[in-house]
Amino acid sequence: MSTDPAPLPDETQLRTALETLGVQVPQQLAAADDPDPKMLTVALAALAHRHLHQWLHALIRGNQDDEAPGAFIDRLAAVRPQGWPLPEDHTARALDELSWTIDRLSVLLLDEGGGAAPYTASDESPPVEAHASAALAAAEIAQELIRLRAQPTFYGAPDQGLSLVSARCVELNVAMDAVAEHHRVRPAT
Repeated sequence: MSTDPAPLPDETQLRTALETLGVQVPQQLAAADDPDPKMLTVALAALAHRHLHQWLHALIRGNQDDEAPGAFIDRLAAVRPQGWPLPEDHTARALDELSWTIDRLSVLLLDEGGGAAPYTASDESPPVEAHASAALAAAEIAQELIRLRAQPTFYGAPDQGLSLVSARCVELNVAMDAVAEHHRVRPAT
């Protein structure tokens, strides 16, 4: 998957989307003498963006002027056709997805799974489930590495962040050893 910025819509695509949505282009934009093409595209995109937010708000409130929600959503789809996807911040998206995963794995760690491999995380702690703990450590390692890639000084000095990743790697190795031993003792049937 490429992380290159996606191409933005051109003036024709924006005018088509606005027309499909039933939005009138203001006379100032329609009649401008020799407008800067880039500024015209930005103005048309801003117009579509403003109307999109108004319509989404109306949809959330259930106030679509007697238009069926399905037809209303179909019209809104014209604002973002497949031909011109919006550029994404892949770092932020990955961190969001990982935070959801980490939350779910934290809850899974508290569940008592049948057939799970328990291990003691430290001398003072009660036994924890090795499978979920390994998955949680792996997700946290990925999260920390993405943070360090995007902002090396997120934790202060870069070596502080690397120390945190290293500690998570130790947790992952201990949990994986417990999982491996568990599966050696209890082979799958």
